[in-house]
Amino acid sequence: MGEINIILENGRIQEVKAKNHVLWDSQFGADPQIARFIDSLRAPFLDTLEMVVGTATERIERNYMSESPFDKLVGNILREKENSEIALLTGVGYGISIPKGKITREQVYTLIPHSSKIVTLQLSGKQILKTLEQSAWNIEPHNPMDIVGGLIQTSGMKWSIDFNQPRGKRISAVEVGGQPLEPRRLYSVVTHSGILAGAHRYNEIAKGKNIIKKNEQLNEAIVNAFKQMGTVSPPELGDVNRIEK
Repeated sequence: MGEINIILENGRIQEVKAKNHVLWDSQFGADPQIARFIDSLRAPFLDTLEMVVGTATERIERNYMSESPFDKLVGNILREKENSEIALLTGVGYGISIPKGKITREQVYTLIPHSSKIVTLQLSGKQILKTLEQSAWNIEPHNPMDIVGGLIQTSGMKWSIDFNQPRGKRISAVEVGGQPLEPRRLYSVVTHSGILAGAHRYNEIAKGKNIIKKNEQLNEAIVNAFKQMGTVSPPELGDVNRIEK
């Protein structure tokens, strides 16, 4: 929780002092009235929310500004499901990690709350590079007010992002399937309708070819995949090299 003190003298701001207070939920009990209200909202849907869809062999985390285990897992599932070379997902910071043990439908929906549908298309290597560059710009633009989202999440690719470089030259060493990215070649891509609509300024996606919008929600596809997998493990990381200033 943020606390800001503004010191005024004769109607003018003289000083601003700010500090953050870390609040742990273990230190604060639930408000009984609010807890009862939330329970009443959940009651009609409890069986669906608490339905076990798989078992995590270990903690599966979501990272916001770096390669994310959960999002890469989702990307891997989508690539296999749609037989695509690349998966592209928005980098988002909401939701909590899935702990070791039983995975419920509610946990999946906490991490993928929107009703975005699966989309397949083709993008050129040049368009893919522009999309990665847009992610770099989203994270560190000239104007801090233009910051949006986190690092774009990918599957099927290796690449480096260097914030020491100027805009348009921050992405390098891009590989797809172990081969260097070819600017003119078309690649099969799977993503979701949120990105297709331009979420996080990823406007290049809608310019792709052979766009097919599926009638399947991303979150339900992952629920069904977990059911089929039974046991779910976080994927190996190391495909994205982030170089800081």
